[in-house]
Amino acid sequence: MKFIIILLVIALLILLYPYFRILIKRILLSSRIRKQCRQKGYKFKALHVLPFWGRNNGKSFDFCIETKSKLVYVKLLASKYKKSVLKCPTSSSRQYYFTNSLWLFSKWSQASMSYDTKLQTLPNYDVPSAKNKQQLSILLIHPICFEIVGICSEGQKRILAAGDTIYGMRLESGKTVMEYIHTIDTVSSK
Repeated sequence: MKFIIILLVIALLILLYPYFRILIKRILLSSRIRKQCRQKGYKFKALHVLPFWGRNNGKSFDFCIETKSKLVYVKLLASKYKKSVLKCPTSSSRQYYFTNSLWLFSKWSQASMSYDTKLQTLPNYDVPSAKNKQQLSILLIHPICFEIVGICSEGQKRILAAGDTIYGMRLESGKTVMEYIHTIDTVSSK
């Protein structure tokens, strides 16, 4: 009986590991972003109760950073697994899905099997109007996935990187968003 309970606890920990990983990385990112905002004199505004536990299919931005001249709205997107590939199949429909790989190892061989998650759609987020302030929106992928593949305006697939624009939002990772916040008033929007 004890053995079965131990196996169930181990299985539960393995299944919940991706969510613990997201939670820990998001808590660390939250403290770094808030500290950076305090140092630079920016206002951090949470747009719902738990701004750093933003759901991938959330209906609004997760938080906002207000500077002297800009309002930066941030939507969080999470990759459950490090080796996932985020795929954005069209340049206009705001749809995305993740391709995950399941690795199987044995004494004699190794094999992998890929599977796609459900196709999801990013809603058109409402950005409140502000006088005399430039408004920017960021899609912050944290924890970051292995690769982001998108369709560019010419209709060809290409690998996207931090700073690229997708669905009208600037694409950033946890590390690059910290650099962007550091220079936010000196950077012009794309």
